[in-house]
Amino acid sequence: MDNLAHHLQPKRKEEVEKKVNRSPIEKPKKFRITLGEKILVIACSIVLATLAITIVSKSAVIYLENRELQTLEQQVENQLKINRDLNFQVTELSSPERIRKIAEEELGMKLDSKKVKFVGQ
Repeated sequence: MDNLAHHLQPKRKEEVEKKVNRSPIEKPKKFRITLGEKILVIACSIVLATLAITIVSKSAVIYLENRELQTLEQQVENQLKINRDLNFQVTELSSPERIRKIAEEELGMKLDSKKVKFVGQ
């Protein structure tokens, strides 16, 4: 029996070694980001952030300029209306009938058709 025990033990050692060496569970390799990839990602992020900030700031400037333009257009429109009203008043106030009426009633002048001279324009 002694021999039999010796023959069984080496087999067991071989089986244990086979189990250990057979196929160890391989852990999945961790995905590592290299230094170059990190620098590239950071550089791209900085460029994108800069572009985003530039676009937003330019949009804000355009909005403010458009608002100022609309304000100026409104002021021009109001001034044109005032100018039209004043031109209408000038036309009314410079009518010959009105001038003759003021001259006769308020200043005591009389129209002498013999002394009137027309100047061509």
